[in-house]
Amino acid sequence: MAEMVQTDGVQALVTLMVPKLLAPASLTIRLHVVEDLRCMISESSTAGVVAALHAMKHRVDSTPLLEGIAVPTLVLAGSEDTLMQARDSKSMADAIPNAQYSVIPDTGHLSPMEAPLATAQVIGDFLKAIG
Repeated sequence: MAEMVQTDGVQALVTLMVPKLLAPASLTIRLHVVEDLRCMISESSTAGVVAALHAMKHRVDSTPLLEGIAVPTLVLAGSEDTLMQARDSKSMADAIPNAQYSVIPDTGHLSPMEAPLATAQVIGDFLKAIG
């Protein structure tokens, strides 16, 4: 992907990733979200995107650290997320002691953009519960 961005520019990433980041419903119904995401990615520099892609590729697996998290934790998942499927998010939540897990319906990888009110409600409820 980094090579693609180096060769074809950031716009190639927009074409490739927008359909993967958003739920199918967002792509057809939430057109303002699609446009906002396209703009956010398009405004990124090639060098910045390439550096971020390399950083993600070479990051160390932090899964073993999850069991040591000792603060209130909420793991959110988009029901239509193809990049981090709900079962993987659930596994992450299960590995964190006392973590809460919630799925935001009809959203992909970017639930806060796709369903801001539903996402805010879940986060607000979590914060109230931990007081």
